[in-house]
This record gives sequence, C-alpha cells and structure tokens, in this order.
Amino acid sequence: MTFTRREFIKGGVTAFTLGFSAPWHLWATMRDPQSWLRCNVVYYEPLDFQNPALGDEFSALTYLRRSPGSIPPMLVLKAGRDADAGINESIDRFQVAATELHADVRVVTDPEASHGFDVGPRTARAQAILRETLRFLRARLARPRPVTKGCATKPERASALRFFAADDTRLEGVVLGSGPRGVVLAHASDGSFCEWLPYARDLAAAGYRVLAYDSRSGSRLDLDMAAAIEALRRTGSEHVVAMGSSAGAIAALIGSSSLASQPAAVVSLSAPESFGPLHALPAVARLRAPTFFAASENDDPFVGDARAMYAASASPDKRLEILPGAMHGSRLLDDPGFRSRVEAFIAAH
Repeated sequence: MTFTRREFIKGGVTAFTLGFSAPWHLWATMRDPQSWLRCNVVYYEPLDFQNPALGDEFSALTYLRRSPGSIPPMLVLKAGRDADAGINESIDRFQVAATELHADVRVVTDPEASHGFDVGPRTARAQAILRETLRFLRARLARPRPVTKGCATKPERASALRFFAADDTRLEGVVLGSGPRGVVLAHASDGSFCEWLPYARDLAAAGYRVLAYDSRSGSRLDLDMAAAIEALRRTGSEHVVAMGSSAGAIAALIGSSSLASQPAAVVSLSAPESFGPLHALPAVARLRAPTFFAASENDDPFVGDARAMYAASASPDKRLEILPGAMHGSRLLDDPGFRSRVEAFIAAH
C-alpha cells in the first residue's frame, strides 16, 4: 500500500511518499528524482525487489547505486521479526550500500516487531517509531528557511545548502567553490557561519569546495557536523576536511568520530574537552582521521584541553600546536605562519 501527499505552496509543489510492504512508489521517485519530492518513507518493504516484467534494472537498490546523491531523503522502518526474512535481508543490503555511498537514508528497526506492526499492538517502541516518522516528515516538508545574513553576498545566499541532522534538526549553510576536495567549517557557540565566511572565500579561491553552516542553538553540535560532512559528500565533494572553532571544534572531533566513513582530516581550533553533554576524550580515542589540535598558551582551559586531547588521540597522524598569546578559535588563523601550516595540513590530506 502506498500513500502520496502533495501540498501546493508558493512557487511549486512539495510531496512525499509513504509506502507499506510493496515498493512500487520507489520506482518512479528514485528512477527520476524531482526537486518537489521531499522524501520517501518506507515501512517493511523489499528494497532490492525486482519486477520480472521490467527486468533486473528496476529496484530501489539499483537506483540508489546509480544516483546516490540525488535520490530523495529516505526513512526506512524495519520489523525485526518479519515473517519474510528476505525483506530484512534486502533492507540490510540497501543500508550497507547507502552508508558506503553517503546517501540520505536512515534505517530504524523495531527488533520485536512483525510485518504490519504499525497497525498492531501499541507497544512503546512502535509508538516511538510512529513519532519519529512524523518528526521526519514535518522537518522535510517544512517551508525552507531563507538565508538572509548580510555577511553573505546574494550569490552566496543563493548557494544555500539545506540538510538535516540525525534528530531531524533543520540546518542551513552556504557553499563556496567547486570540486571534489571539500572543507566543512563549524562556528563557535552563539555565532554563525559569518565567523568563517572570509576564510571560506579564501579556501574556495584556493580550489576547495567549502560549506560554512549555522549550528543549532542547543548542545548536540556533533550531530550537526556529522550531517554537514555527509551533506557535502552527497553533493560531489568526495574528500572532506572537518574544521571547527571552539564549540565548533568539539563538534568536528565528535561528529567526525561518529561516522562510519570518517573525514579525510580534522582541524580543531581551541576545542573544549567538554561542552554540555559532549565529551571529546572518548571521541578522539575513536577518531582515526589525521587530526590537528591547536590552542593558545594563555587561553585557559582550552590549552590544557588541547594537550589532553592530543595525548588521548588514537590517530596515527596527529599534530599539536600551542601558539603564544591568548587568541581563541578561528582567530588563531590571524597568525600568518600558523595559517600556512594549517593550510598545508589540509592540502596534505
């Protein structure tokens, strides 16, 4: 069974599909993606099902592999005790491929549920999945927020990239430059992408594709960074360096460590070891990407935090620089020598 909703708004139409058990709705939406189709929601469907009448080329998995960056965002709900084991096996194959290809796909499992769990007993897990489905849809069907900050030029505002964190928080940033080498820039707390925009322009002029984005106002900044890295990858930049200033730096460290495919490198400028519920020491022990830690010698407690994180880091390629003075975060790049060393580190990775 499949439901489709369309909603006409100024300048066009938005839509989503919601399918149960049979994957017919995915053939058209994944074969020929349209900008007005915001997302697909899939409940216990075979995702590499092939229609004999159409041949082997027609399946969700085939379309995913053909165009991973352009398919609509997908929420896939899996019933752990589905009587048809082939369905879950196909979802697992689809999930592996989506992760490898950085596609915007989320798989949520109810391990105790059977096929049709959404119309069965109202277990706590089933209700949580239904709430997550509604949250997913509300976020993606919401009217896009314009980028209006005066620090950005009109063309830069027009380059806005909109993406979603794992908890469905809506995020926006501007993209400068082009090419397969990307840099994601996360600002300090209570700031915005304006902190990074002049430097982003310089990186773009040097041949990088740069995403400077606005983080949420809450503390789960790590989710924002992980989403930003994947968003830039999906739009054509295969090799991404994550870079952050202060709170944005702890976001870069923890967000990068959480990804199945970690970024090419991480640059941490004055990261605190802790920020709300976030703690960087366990994250850097998992982080294998090359990592550049930096702080100023008179910037307490960040200088001690940088040394502690460097010592705890498991990266086989790590670097620590302690600069004189008390400059903090992105201001460290005001030192021309240090800036050159950071850019050499980025270029090397």
